[in-house]
Amino acid sequence: MQQQEGGKQTKDAKKALAKALKKKEKAEKKAEVEYQREVRKKREEERMENERKREEEKRRKEEEEEEKARALEEERRRQEEEEYKKWENLISVESEGEGVKEALLNDETRVGELLGRLEREKVCVVDEVACELGVTSEEVVSALETLEAEGRVLVVFDDRGKVMVVSEAEAEAVARVVEKEGRISLAKLTAMCDSMIDLKGE
Repeated sequence: MQQQEGGKQTKDAKKALAKALKKKEKAEKKAEVEYQREVRKKREEERMENERKREEEKRRKEEEEEEKARALEEERRRQEEEEYKKWENLISVESEGEGVKEALLNDETRVGELLGRLEREKVCVVDEVACELGVTSEEVVSALETLEAEGRVLVVFDDRGKVMVVSEAEAEAVARVVEKEGRISLAKLTAMCDSMIDLKGE
């Protein structure tokens, strides 16, 4: 009887031990599964964080490149604008000069005043003529050169800012000297013109 009870207790103890071991094994497996799940979760979070950082770095570089491109484009446009304004101002000044000269040439009253004064005084100071006509000295010279090219007047300018109208007779006199001597030096030709200016203008 006692042997039977002792055998039963041993059997129950074995069952309890097996049950405890099984429960422990189940808990360990559950813990392992949980651990692996946490590991995978952490790895995924790290992967996502790294991906986020890569995307952020990529976006930052793209923004830097775009900013550099914008800066270069703005600088290019600024230089083009400055170049355009420079040429625009230059063209504007040249156009204004041409406009004044054309206005002077198209104003027969002022052209008549200019030619009349030259004919009366023979020699005139260019600056004085320009002041009276309300234009620049360069514009007077340009207008006279145009009138000379049109055959309306023959003038000689000297280095003292004077202009002298040359008559056909005076021009023929110079031509005769050139024809007679065959060649005439520039110095002599200048001296002849200066002598005429000195006689009439000093």
